[in-house]
Amino acid sequence: MTLRARLRAQTASAHYRLDTRVSGWDLVDRHGLAAFLGMQRRALGALRPYARRDLSQDMMDDLHARAGADLTVLGCDASVSTRDLPVAPMSLALDYVIAGSRLGSALLGKRWLGARDMQVRRASAYFSAPSYIEVWQTFCAQAARLPAEGLAADRIVCDANHIFQFYDHCASQDPEPRLYAHV
Repeated sequence: MTLRARLRAQTASAHYRLDTRVSGWDLVDRHGLAAFLGMQRRALGALRPYARRDLSQDMMDDLHARAGADLTVLGCDASVSTRDLPVAPMSLALDYVIAGSRLGSALLGKRWLGARDMQVRRASAYFSAPSYIEVWQTFCAQAARLPAEGLAADRIVCDANHIFQFYDHCASQDPEPRLYAHV
């Protein structure tokens, strides 16, 4: 087993909880989109200081700015804040969650494209960001070469779970997003 395989297996529960919450937001609705962007802005704002030399540092800076720009277009406060993380996450944990999130954002972006509300459509910066697929590919190549066991691997998996939980906490900060009707 590689570190990448272990991360996927041992973060699945926290990842699923977050995905379930996020997939419930109606991204073609101003409130649902604002909830999603607010979560991104809060989480990325808190995580960026820990990404000093990580693969995902530039991507995090870009996505944080894009989420803020879109919140401004929607008429929302872009200066959202949240609690700090209790411990600095390891670089590979950040890279796993942040670079991997772009894969999910591609799917969410397809839902957003169905918006008829012009204000929602003008809030296009986040979903028009690059895929950053090269960051994900570099992470995957690194994690495939690393052992799945040991203290460093244990810490990376633990930190990745904490990051997913932190995103979930940031997602819960929006008071009343409109929910997407699952059909």
